[in-house]
Amino acid sequence: MQSQYDGFWFPASLRSELITPDRIFEYLHFRDGILVPEGDDDTVTVRWPRLDLDDWQRALGILQRNREDFRGENWAERLPRAMERMQALWADSYHPLRQTAMKALETCTGHSVGMLNVALSLLDLISVEDLQTAASCRLTNAVKDTFLNDCHTKTILGGIDD
Repeated sequence: MQSQYDGFWFPASLRSELITPDRIFEYLHFRDGILVPEGDDDTVTVRWPRLDLDDWQRALGILQRNREDFRGENWAERLPRAMERMQALWADSYHPLRQTAMKALETCTGHSVGMLNVALSLLDLISVEDLQTAASCRLTNAVKDTFLNDCHTKTILGGIDD
């Protein structure tokens, strides 16, 4: 099993600019769904780069430039194509990427690969069109603020003000 994963995703343009050999990373190690202090052969290690404010500003500038480059393309047309590719990958239980991800999920969550496969098989009940409709919903800041200020939400999320 691959024991280290990137706990973040950056497009290639950001990776080439920000993820350099001298970049410092933060690490977390999991065994059977439990955070452990050190990694070994039975753990999954997740890493992410430590970025300072200048790095984040640079990242946002690169993303803005990327967005301008793709402004002519309709993301609503790209999304279903991307989702279909993702569905095809996850439908292939022998695909090495899926097998590696399932083993990592088993180690991180403590749930067996069999249980995870059952849960993931239920994703067939969600259509690409439904996801596209949900993704096109644009919430106003007022709605977001109301959600975040709701006491019940704070309880569910474990005290987001902490």
